Amino acid sequence: ASYRLAEKIGPGQEVPRASTTLSPRGAKNALARCLDKEFAIAIERVMQFGKGPKDPIAAAQTAETLCLKPSDDEGRLKYALQLARTAVEEGQKSNDLPYFRMVLGMAEYRIGHYAAAEEALLAVENGHEIDPHLGVISEFYRAMSLYRDGKQEAARELATAAAKKMKPFPGNENNPLA
Repeated sequence: ASYRLAEKIGPGQEVPRASTTLSPRGAKNALARCLDKEFAIAIERVMQFGKGPKDPIAAAQTAETLCLKPSDDEGRLKYALQLARTAVEEGQKSNDLPYFRMVLGMAEYRIGHYAAAEEALLAVENGHEIDPHLGVISEFYRAMSLYRDGKQEAARELATAAAKKMKPFPGNENNPLA
């Protein structure tokens, strides 16, 4: 499937339901640019796309998309957690297992299971040959989990260490490749 959400939705515009397809893979970028109303529309479509995928990549991408923003929607959070668990269970032999574990940690964090989030995210950080971006993202989510779990000093130290690993912002915002 493809996404055309960003091109179709402008501020204040409605998108006809039949005119837009959406998959989790490209939705993250589109969702990051959407306003709250458009984000809600996109999340509804992502949830429809993800109805019961057994493919661990599709399950993880759907769960990750559902976890991009904080939510009070308990159904959405439980669904994201179910999908993330499916991805980890079905993807045990996959090279993408660290990604699946990161998404599980994100889902556990969003639903408020901070100790479980820390465990899943620590597994990512301790994994072998992981993508460095997964490690940094996992460290930030783990820092947020530690903070929410009342371990503010450990959270601060972890977040500071993770920030040092990040590539700095471009010096010239008009020419980000400079």
